[in-house]
Amino acid sequence: MKKFIYSMFVLAVSAFTFTSCEDVPAPYAQPGNEEVDPNGESVFNLPYNSASCNDWTVKTVKGTDWSLGNSYAKASGYSNNVTTETETWLVSPVIKTTSSTGVIINLEHVIRYTRSNNDLEKHKLLVSDNYNGDVSAATWKQLAYKPVASSTNSWDFYESNTIQLPDEYLNKDVVFAFKFECGSDNSTTWEVKNVEIKEGTGGDLNPDVPPTETIGSAENPITTTEAFTRIEALGNGEKTSEFAYVKGKIVKVLTNADNFAKYGNINYYISDDGTTTNQVQVYAGDGLNGEKFKAVTDIKAGDEVVVFGHLYKYVNNNTGAVTPEISESYLVKLTPGSGGGGGESGGEAKGSGTKDDPYNPVAAVNFTKSLGADAESSDDVYVKGKISSIKYTYNAQYGTATYNISEDGSTTNEFTVYGSYYFNKQSWKEGDTQIKVGDDVVVCGKVVYFQGNTPEFANKKNWLVSLNGKTEGGSGGGNEGGGGNEGGGSSQSYGTLDGKVLTLVSKDLNIANGTAVTSVKLVDGATLTFDGGGNTNAPKYYNAGESIRMYPKNSVTVKAADGKKIASVMLACSTDSSSGTLCNASGDVSATPGSINISGENLTANNVNGAQVVITNTSGTTGAASQVRFSKIVITYAE
Repeated sequence: MKKFIYSMFVLAVSAFTFTSCEDVPAPYAQPGNEEVDPNGESVFNLPYNSASCNDWTVKTVKGTDWSLGNSYAKASGYSNNVTTETETWLVSPVIKTTSSTGVIINLEHVIRYTRSNNDLEKHKLLVSDNYNGDVSAATWKQLAYKPVASSTNSWDFYESNTIQLPDEYLNKDVVFAFKFECGSDNSTTWEVKNVEIKEGTGGDLNPDVPPTETIGSAENPITTTEAFTRIEALGNGEKTSEFAYVKGKIVKVLTNADNFAKYGNINYYISDDGTTTNQVQVYAGDGLNGEKFKAVTDIKAGDEVVVFGHLYKYVNNNTGAVTPEISESYLVKLTPGSGGGGGESGGEAKGSGTKDDPYNPVAAVNFTKSLGADAESSDDVYVKGKISSIKYTYNAQYGTATYNISEDGSTTNEFTVYGSYYFNKQSWKEGDTQIKVGDDVVVCGKVVYFQGNTPEFANKKNWLVSLNGKTEGGSGGGNEGGGGNEGGGSSQSYGTLDGKVLTLVSKDLNIANGTAVTSVKLVDGATLTFDGGGNTNAPKYYNAGESIRMYPKNSVTVKAADGKKIASVMLACSTDSSSGTLCNASGDVSATPGSINISGENLTANNVNGAQVVITNTSGTTGAASQVRFSKIVITYAE
């Protein structure tokens, strides 16, 4: 009787197991569809499904291999800022195409970084009935897979067309293969998943890749204003499926030397007349005919260009700000100009730069440009103007502000006041008068033609002389600027100490959205010191996620209070609200000394056992996945 009950129990469990898994997608070919041929090789019957293609075989003729993950397969010739000429195949297991009606193939895919129609033609799906392990020796037939570039700048997958297997390959043992190619000049990235091969009809048989229409042409490009209007009509985050030819005059070059050295491309604005009206940003653009620029000075404000790329409506996930862009682009035509983009020259220059006769912004621009790229003036100069825009108002933590000035308060002929102290070279403090757009100011200090792109006052080497006629800051401006604590820093301490656990909640710093974070003093005397590590994006606090963001190369040095040793430091990482990405740099983080452990949202530097630890973001990618965003930091002291 016991044996009978036990047998019934096993039968019930088995039945439950199979029925409960019935709707779960299979990561490999479905169980029961696999056979073994006389040579011991697996042969799969229809229907065949593979969620990630990690039961397929990589065959690389040259260059970079297909990458097989848990949820998709990826091909790209681009890695570590180098593009390698590549031919790589991803070959399926043997599949028996038994059918009296027909066989169809469906899949999901995403293709990004296309630069022309020729790029799309380098993504192929093929079939062979005589493959023996050598892709070059087999006979292949191209199937009617239609490679389609993503319509957004995201990695969201989309369904391919339905592909019909030609009748001559029915009722045979065949293999399928994805073939990816790229040159050394440019590589797309191709991801595929959820490959389904089953009986069916009505799929596409023609393998030709239809040419994509273009907006405008090299000989007859559209204006920047037309591009601006087309981009406005797109949905947020959308880009045109067509490539566009756009002509314009460069308003301003944005790229700095560090990013240029890393990527070899340049960000810049163009418009019809070189002013900021209806300007469009050319994002990460390459040089003529897709070649890399040789130097960031290859283009300049005032140059006339024709740009080829996708029109894209970029939306900042944190602020919601929209930027019209041309993405995945390169120059088709470049006609050097005489300057004058973005109002950085032109207009009437006035003044001699002295206290009694300050430069106006036009004269300041001209003088600063005459110094040459990255050259700093030997003497202090005085500049008078009206605040036209503000990037950072004064705040008590850093004591400085960054803003633009012009002759009349417009955005024409602006000069940048960067990292400027308050009156008498002092750090601004709470209670001091704040600046606003429209204020009349006189500023004094060293000027620099930053990276040959931006004429500006040198960071923390300038100060406010007059604000709406006022030449003193009331009760004073705090500590003398120019020291090593970022303009006086803040004497306030933060965090809570509970026994051996010291906790800082990022939002408790109570600083403005987008503010750079350099140093924080904690309640027991411990300190956090942040460093950009050469990345122009230094650590900053953002309201979105109420987190401090550390970009690639950024670091934070956690130094214990006197006489204490750190056991561990935990960062509570936040999630990007748009993509849902957990921002822990995908684990590309180092601790010196110590080791990194990730558990859920917590990224922890363990085994420190020292007075300080340096935590560094070592990610080599971009976007939210490359960042460490933490809403809380918890320091645990050793016994």
